[in-house]
Amino acid sequence: MLKHSWLAVLWVAACGRPPPAPVALGAAAGFSVLARGGLTSAPTATVLGDVGEADATDALAALEAAATDARSREPDITALDRGAMVDRTLTPGVYRWDSSVRVTSELRLDGSVHDAWVLQVAGDLVLAPETRVRLFGDPPLSDRIVWLVAGDVNLGEGAHLEGVVLAAGSVTLQPAASLHGRALTLDAALLGDAAQVAP
Repeated sequence: MLKHSWLAVLWVAACGRPPPAPVALGAAAGFSVLARGGLTSAPTATVLGDVGEADATDALAALEAAATDARSREPDITALDRGAMVDRTLTPGVYRWDSSVRVTSELRLDGSVHDAWVLQVAGDLVLAPETRVRLFGDPPLSDRIVWLVAGDVNLGEGAHLEGVVLAAGSVTLQPAASLHGRALTLDAALLGDAAQVAP
């Protein structure tokens, strides 16, 4: 708790405002995969938790509300690495890219269970094959990490992502890719062989 208090003080001193609050998911938090356009999954793919599709109207409304909230957050950092993420560590905050984001080597999120990240991507989010997003520190909770993606999300073969995906486009996990969090999309979701989503 003491560490968290000091981090909050340092954040306010640096940014002039309190650290970001987590994005409330509402009824959408009850689903590991929520896809208005439906879910297509290979027989060996795994979803730990509930799946919702077009008939989950309350959850889809909550998804849109969560996306509106995440989109409204003022960024602390913009256009980091012009969207080409290579061997980066991200501290808590609001990040905005007016482009696609491609992660081609390990990306670390370093913080505590009290921290939150909002990552606003105006294009697509792509993780190269075998690329991993890892949690460091306390570590933080996956529901406090939100990837707001205006385009499509594609996790390459064997890639791993942490956090909640709020996508306007499709969400695809290639074979053996994994997501520790939630895949919430207004489009469709596709899980390849041995892909896994777990909250």
